[in-house]
Amino acid sequence: MKFCPKCGNKTFRITEARAREAVVRQRVPAMRIRRRCLTCGHAETFYEIDAHQMEHFENLQRFEEGVLKYMKLDTLKGDACYECIHWDNKGCTMGLPEAGGAFAQDCSLFQKS
Repeated sequence: MKFCPKCGNKTFRITEARAREAVVRQRVPAMRIRRRCLTCGHAETFYEIDAHQMEHFENLQRFEEGVLKYMKLDTLKGDACYECIHWDNKGCTMGLPEAGGAFAQDCSLFQKS
């Protein structure tokens, strides 16, 4: 028996459970479970996958983190534009209007000065 995350009552029940195959753009067998609180009406949907698939996704995540670290993209912060060779006192010399904001984390032109 689960507790409702909103009101805390023990009336958080499974209202629907069915098999799904469209998780993360791959054909991954998963179970969709919907729970609803009988007291406050709060509802949530969960997707459960087996341990083998979870291990596969965790390995992919570690691989991605390793690639980003190797490429030194994990060190970029929101203020990365100010540390770039394409930045001067007027802004980005490459003419990127998004420069100086959250875009800096995804900028493919970034070169540390």
